[in-house]
Amino acid sequence: VSDDRLADTQYTLGKVLMKLKRRDEAFAHFEEALKLRKKRYGDEDLLVANVLGEMGNIYDGHRDYEKALSCYNECLRVRQMHLGNCESVGDMFLKIGNIDQMLEDNESALENFSSALGIYKSVLGEESPGVAKVLNSLGVIYDAQNDLRTALKYYKEAHRLRKSNFGEDSMKVAGSLDNIAGIYQKQSQNDKALKCLKEALRIRTLKLGKEHVEVGTTLFGMGIVFSEMGDLDKAEECYNASLRIRKKGHGESSIEVAQTLHNLGSVHAMKEEYSEALQCWRNSLGMCREAGLADDHRMVATTLKNIEIAANYLEEQEQHF
Repeated sequence: VSDDRLADTQYTLGKVLMKLKRRDEAFAHFEEALKLRKKRYGDEDLLVANVLGEMGNIYDGHRDYEKALSCYNECLRVRQMHLGNCESVGDMFLKIGNIDQMLEDNESALENFSSALGIYKSVLGEESPGVAKVLNSLGVIYDAQNDLRTALKYYKEAHRLRKSNFGEDSMKVAGSLDNIAGIYQKQSQNDKALKCLKEALRIRTLKLGKEHVEVGTTLFGMGIVFSEMGDLDKAEECYNASLRIRKKGHGESSIEVAQTLHNLGSVHAMKEEYSEALQCWRNSLGMCREAGLADDHRMVATTLKNIEIAANYLEEQEQHF
């Protein structure tokens, strides 16, 4: 069997294993395909580029970003040489930009996202899903830089394109609504944030069912907004619904449950229900410590302070009466 056939077989096996989410096994096949193809055709073969792209995906999944970048950049170089500005080249610019963002190199991320955007608009069209994906990524960058006006502009345009391409009940639309809601919260426009989250909740309940953990996360977000609006009964209702779903989906003692109990305790405290607040915070603290979080972790430190204040208040009340 020729080296070409062997390389193709190894590459195909790797792709199949990737679909089965057996990444480590896939990596071994990609390495073998890379060695065979490089031996016969050198570093600038198109299949070599494709294999490097797949290996980059695996490194990316393992959060080994430096190795992922190395693979992606070499893949990009060879693809551009063979294919020019095509969709797969745009895909690679987008992946590199996403890693730049993870590494907090926002300047490089913006440059790569802009390259991806130009290619997608040219090759796929101004209204394509690929354009929506890049616009959303640009929104994330500006959001992280606290340029809320620019972030909101990109998030809204991504939302519009996602609705146009995938329909108003798409999970991608729900993701955009989350992002827009986050900006409105930062701008203290809680009514607008709540409207977005309610629509995201409708979509997720429709698509995933009312017991799904993503529904629980959306309810948690709504609890935060209701709390900020001073509607404590609604906030408590949302947190309790989120708590039930998160216990079922993540486990009775998960960090997600601890986080929900922490916030629920704060609602009870604002309602001057200090015994209930103390119980929530103590349960939350136990779960955080069980998960290995240190006392200087932000949520743990806040919970400890809250417990101290509530316990002292209740002790004073007992002494008073």
